[in-house]
Amino acid sequence: MIKMDNGKNGKYGAHDNYRELIELIPTIQNAVLKGLTRDLKTHVYDAKRIRIKATMYKQVFRLIQNKWSLEIYYTIVMYKNCGYNDLKRALPGLNSRTLTDKLQYLEKEHIISRTIKNERPIRVNYAVTQRGKRMFLLLVPFMVYSILPPSIIKQLPDINSIEQDVDSLISQEIEEIQY
Repeated sequence: MIKMDNGKNGKYGAHDNYRELIELIPTIQNAVLKGLTRDLKTHVYDAKRIRIKATMYKQVFRLIQNKWSLEIYYTIVMYKNCGYNDLKRALPGLNSRTLTDKLQYLEKEHIISRTIKNERPIRVNYAVTQRGKRMFLLLVPFMVYSILPPSIIKQLPDINSIEQDVDSLISQEIEEIQY
């Protein structure tokens, strides 16, 4: 059911449901900066470490990039527990082979779990694992930030100093990279 806007939007307009999250964005960015700073000071960033880190980022974004994976994952999150045919109905245009492949991928990554119910006919249910639930909660800030209009982003504290600090740290490390 779609709820209509009653015109009583707060400071963030249509995005007011996420006001606590929006207000945490600068804190999250500062925490990321601190983590990056410690990481850059703790480890030698040679070509091998850069490849390892790049691989880690690629694995994180594979879920988002992978066609249909995110749609399947989100559908299972919303349904809480659903069967194969529920997914087929919810995602028109998705063929059976692709659905099966993506479900296997998500299960292999421990994002969803598969349960076979020994009924007649046999039923297979999919649910989000604890890891998948935590991952979803981490994707929500990314999603919310990506849809915020510029007018709301302008209300957030300026992060130029954070960007300069990160750029400075990274450029220092790049100068010291051992090839």
